[in-house]
Amino acid sequence: MNSMSTKNIKALDEMRFELNKNNNNLSKIDQSILKNKPAQSSNQYLFKPRRVVIIGLGQLGLPVAKYVKEHGFDTYGYDINQKAM
Repeated sequence: MNSMSTKNIKALDEMRFELNKNNNNLSKIDQSILKNKPAQSSNQYLFKPRRVVIIGLGQLGLPVAKYVKEHGFDTYGYDINQKAM
């Protein structure tokens, strides 16, 4: 082999080594995540929105505003037509 192909092979070997080392680190991270997995709940949220703004209080907007208000949300409505509000 000539010196250029030897250098290329050496560079490829170094890249394989680094890649393998990084994969091992990722595997350790994956295992750590699995061990420290928090309890899961389908209804558990970090952020629970409480305000809703309905834009357009026409045939669809007004019933939606009423529905979300009945379900405990602070509800605000806006319509270009002042009579709708």
